[in-house]
Amino acid sequence: MLKNEDIKVRLQESYSTAKRISDEIRLEIHLASMELKDRWRELEPRVQQAERAARTFTEQSVHAVDEVVRQFEDFRASLKQSLNGAKKGASLKH
Repeated sequence: MLKNEDIKVRLQESYSTAKRISDEIRLEIHLASMELKDRWRELEPRVQQAERAARTFTEQSVHAVDEVVRQFEDFRASLKQSLNGAKKGASLKH
């Protein structure tokens, strides 16, 4: 079982990571396919969910925020892969 201070630190770190990844995605999403844009519209509200969870300081909230981070990391990887594929395709046309 985590101590309250450990929970607070983990939540702050995880929420900060989720927010940073969200900001990175927001900067690149305009280049993405409609499918990825739609998927992001579904995921993006989870930043607010993570923020609310981070205020409760429970082990459950740690797991909830960590899950948001994992989902954002997975989405960011898909976005980068898609954008890299689009860049390669564009360079082959030249």
